[in-house]
Amino acid sequence: MTFAEIYAAQGYHDKAVQVLDEVLARLPEHAEARVLRDRYLAELSPKQRAAYADADASAPADDD
Repeated sequence: MTFAEIYAAQGYHDKAVQVLDEVLARLPEHAEARVLRDRYLAELSPKQRAAYADADASAPADDD
């Protein structure tokens, strides 16, 4: 079980998303991390989700 999964199991979905954001910053192709991030993001309040959406919009684009 990952730290993100432990946080989520305890109800700390925001911390779980933060952990997964760190993973995806290093390994953007990590499919399981992306799926878990989306799942836990859906558990956040609309206000919390909006904060992550704002952060995603301001993040630099990947130039693959």
